[in-house]
Amino acid sequence: MRKTEIRETSLIDVIQVCHDLPDDEVEQIEAFSGQPFDAQDMAVQIMTTPGYRWTCYDKETKEPLVVAGFSKIGVTIWRSFMLASNKAWADYGVEVTLHCRRAVKNVAQGNQHIRLETMCLASRDRARAWYPRIGLEYESTLKGYGVNGETAVLYVKTLGAEEI
Repeated sequence: MRKTEIRETSLIDVIQVCHDLPDDEVEQIEAFSGQPFDAQDMAVQIMTTPGYRWTCYDKETKEPLVVAGFSKIGVTIWRSFMLASNKAWADYGVEVTLHCRRAVKNVAQGNQHIRLETMCLASRDRARAWYPRIGLEYESTLKGYGVNGETAVLYVKTLGAEEI
C-alpha cells in the first residue's frame, strides 16, 4: 500500500519543501541562480512559471514531500524542476521514483516530438545515478554553467528526434 499520493501544488507546499532541502540541492540552486537561496522567492518563482507541476505528499500526515514539474521553454521543449525534502528521500525514495517515472511518461505521452530536459551540477552523483531510473539519459556536460564556473550535466528524454 502506497504511503504517498499526488496532488496539485500550492504555494505552501513549495515553501514547506524548501525548508527541508538537502544541502546539495540548495548548492545547485545558488550555483544556477547566482543568488542566496530563499524559500519564499523560490516558491513564488515556481508558482508563477507556466507549466505542469505536482506535489507528492504523505497520505497520513498530509505533509508535502516533493514539488516537481515541467516548464515549457519551447514549442516541444520542457525543462524539469524538482525540490525534494530530506524526508522524501529517507522515507519514501521508491515511491518518489515511481511518481517521477510516471510524470516523465505522462508529459511525453501523445507527442510525436518532444524533448524533456533535466540539469544538475556534475558533482551531484546520487542525482545523476537516479535520472536513468526515471527514464532520462545523459546527453552532455556543460562546463562553466554555474555562476562560479561549476560544471553542470544535462539529462534528456526525447521522442521523435532525428538521428544524425
